Amino acid sequence: MFGCIAAGRLVQTDLQQIDETHFTFSLSKPEELNHVVIFLTGQVAFPDGIGATVHFLFPGYEKGWQLLGKVSNEKPSAIFRLRGSAIPSKLSSNTLNTVNNNNTQAIIGISVEPINQVDSQTMALTPANTVASKSNESQEVAKRMLENLFDFLSGFAHVGPETLIPLSTLQQWYNKVLTKLQNGGSI
Repeated sequence: MFGCIAAGRLVQTDLQQIDETHFTFSLSKPEELNHVVIFLTGQVAFPDGIGATVHFLFPGYEKGWQLLGKVSNEKPSAIFRLRGSAIPSKLSSNTLNTVNNNNTQAIIGISVEPINQVDSQTMALTPANTVASKSNESQEVAKRMLENLFDFLSGFAHVGPETLIPLSTLQQWYNKVLTKLQNGGSI
């Protein structure tokens, strides 16, 4: 009934049925996940008035099960961004130890419910909330970048009546940040 694609991986159809209305997919190497697609295979359609909520559980993450969205006959597939929302942007050392040491798996949970219940649960996932979340994340990234820039430049400042900083120093910082980002590091 359902299929799952984690970006960069093969299609998964190895759905585990928990009971008549609950299903799961297990995803290995959860620390590498960015996006996941959940879709109806088309073999069996939902009866009228039925849909499904899609949830995500990242091992060791204090938020527990998180609602990602829904699929229904009207919306038979959905792409969900995990990194930065269901998976923390920066994994704590405790979370990383749990993931790396235990060879654990993340779980996608699917709950089949009446469409009115599905819709009421997913109302909170409006684009406005998503935009606000991305805006806060962008502000945090910008703040860290500016703090990093200030710290870097202050080490090269020439003290006098006016503090001067050579333009080449700004270019040095820019190149250093680009290199860090290209190597997957953070600022």
